[in-house]
Amino acid sequence: MYNLLIVDDDASILEVTRIYFTGRGYKVYTAQNGKECLKTAAHMPLDCIVLDVALPDMDGFEVCEAVKKNNNVPILFVSNYAEEDKRINGFVSGGDDYVIKPFSLRELELRICARIRQQEGKASRGEALNFGRLSINEAARSVAYEDKTISLTAAEFDILFFLANHENQVFSQKDIFERVWKLPDLGNAHTVQVHVAQIRRKLNSFSEEHQYIQTVWGKGYKFVADQKS
Repeated sequence: MYNLLIVDDDASILEVTRIYFTGRGYKVYTAQNGKECLKTAAHMPLDCIVLDVALPDMDGFEVCEAVKKNNNVPILFVSNYAEEDKRINGFVSGGDDYVIKPFSLRELELRICARIRQQEGKASRGEALNFGRLSINEAARSVAYEDKTISLTAAEFDILFFLANHENQVFSQKDIFERVWKLPDLGNAHTVQVHVAQIRRKLNSFSEEHQYIQTVWGKGYKFVADQKS
């Protein structure tokens, strides 16, 4: 049984979602504002958080950033805001997915399951990939550069590991989304670009001289090891 926290200030949406997931066998916690969310996240073992962007006391993006400081639990945003800048803010703040309201509860469940599976590493072979000064440990879900830990969100780690595990192979945003999220692309592939930008920023803070994830214009991305390492 998975522990799920649903955060929404709309009591009717909260209740419908709670009933659905309880019926599907989840242990469901609920919160109607950011403070309640942070309190629950700090004291309860959670497998996933479904977080509304528009909350009465705090911005959902702020809540996500606060949770992610101490907990790498997957966070899926749900929102009425379909604008690209809002979706980008969701991923930049550490979110793992972004679903537009109104949404299908079945689709939401599939997205939740995909993120939980990836977090647990059920498909993991436990490999440790070493590229000189950069090491990526799938079993520990950790990344280090010269023994210094690089903090990545769950989605960022999954993308980096996938590309590194297919070194020098080019994948489109659509390919990466479907292979990493294990869901069909329903117009969400552009989120890969946001995650890649974040991964690059974090890697570059340790290794400015080499770009591990390189863009192949018109085709996608590929992972290239640093030959000088």
